[in-house]
Amino acid sequence: MRRGFIIKSLDGNITLTLATTEPTPGALRVGRYYVNADAGREASELLNASLRSYDVIVVDEVGPMELGLRELRAAIESLLLNISKPVIATFYYRLNEVYPRLYSLLTQGITIYLNEGNRYEYLRRAPELARWLVGEACSNKGGEGLTLHT
Repeated sequence: MRRGFIIKSLDGNITLTLATTEPTPGALRVGRYYVNADAGREASELLNASLRSYDVIVVDEVGPMELGLRELRAAIESLLLNISKPVIATFYYRLNEVYPRLYSLLTQGITIYLNEGNRYEYLRRAPELARWLVGEACSNKGGEGLTLHT
């Protein structure tokens, strides 16, 4: 049974509680979850630190919980406006209805629409996609590399 969501750095050093099913004073409610108000600031700091430290940026996911946090939404938008590294971002499929500007930024690069029918094909292609990302991260394009979205 799902009890909440976390934000975790890929190196495993940082874990933040994004939302839980436990009511919290001042928390934003999204469905049956209560979003941790402090997570926006902490996650935006993590994203900004990642920009300084890593060659590929992964954001999973850009959805209603994440976008309900003003600081995190601003950090994601800033990242997409100033892309200097390859970015992989998964996003809520109905994002265009709620945040059309952000959706437009997210779909500027290569967009892959994952669904139950094609997810195993992309799982099979994961090594190929990883090699492509490494190539983009190591290229000398000066931030002009493509962005892969799912």
